[in-house]
Amino acid sequence: MALSSLYVLMTKHGLEYPNFYDKLYAPLEPSIFMSKHRAKFFQLLDSCLKSPLLPAYLAAAFCKKLSRLALCVPPFGALAVALVHNLLQTSFSKLFGAPGEKTTIFCFAITVYILYILVKNRALL
Repeated sequence: MALSSLYVLMTKHGLEYPNFYDKLYAPLEPSIFMSKHRAKFFQLLDSCLKSPLLPAYLAAAFCKKLSRLALCVPPFGALAVALVHNLLQTSFSKLFGAPGEKTTIFCFAITVYILYILVKNRALL
């Protein structure tokens, strides 16, 4: 995947590519969960979202998109919830303030709430 090469160039060699996160956001559709290369894509997505270079507004956008995807992709929804949880833990200080024990508890609470919404919506289908 070309995005993984771009990510290496950006993090290790200082390449500036302003559209990188737009290109990473674009394939986040329900079809990506059925793709042949989904494992590699989600590994890349996870490593990119853990980056300290990720601005807070992009972290929030990815959280929102992944949460919505978790609702419409039945078997792989847990993968999206796991990515949201990792993103919240990594980016929490950028989004809401200083990290600490309360951060971990709050991230866990949000993840549990997302799982609750998933179960509730699936029961209504």
